[in-house]
Amino acid sequence: MENSNKIDIGAELERIKKDLRDMEEAGVDQIFLDFFAGAENEREFLIAARALIKSRGYAAVHEYDDGDLVLIVRKVA
Repeated sequence: MENSNKIDIGAELERIKKDLRDMEEAGVDQIFLDFFAGAENEREFLIAARALIKSRGYAAVHEYDDGDLVLIVRKVA
């Protein structure tokens, strides 16, 4: 039986790229991105997401809230 509890990393990275563009256009310094927590490939997703965010000149931390994985993305000073 295949586990369907996986994050579509490619699709979510595209979403993050869009969110970063929106952040830049809006001129805000911080955004919160919510994802389903507990996915089988959550660790791989976090590594890929942080690498993408860092490559765009931002920093990210994550926390968990009510079953969600929350990425907090900030402009690097």
